[in-house]
Amino acid sequence: MTLLERLYEAAAPRLCGKRVQDVRIGSHLVGVLLDSGEFGAAYALPGERQTPEPSSRIRRGTSACRPWSWRRG
Repeated sequence: MTLLERLYEAAAPRLCGKRVQDVRIGSHLVGVLLDSGEFGAAYALPGERQTPEPSSRIRRGTSACRPWSWRRG
C-alpha cells in the first residue's frame, strides 16, 4: 500500500457523508470546500499530471474525488 493510499484510508472515516461544495484549481494550488464548511488545499508541483475537470466533482460525495486524488494515471 502506498503512502497516499494509507493517508486516504486514515482520512476516509472523517469524510463519510460529506459532499464537495466547490473546487478551485489554479496554476499551482488546489482548494476543496466541503458542505460542512471544512476546507483543504494542496500545492501542485510543476510538471505533475493534471486533475480532471473540477466541475464534475461539485456536489458529489467525497468518495467521488478519491480515484483521481491518489491513483497514478
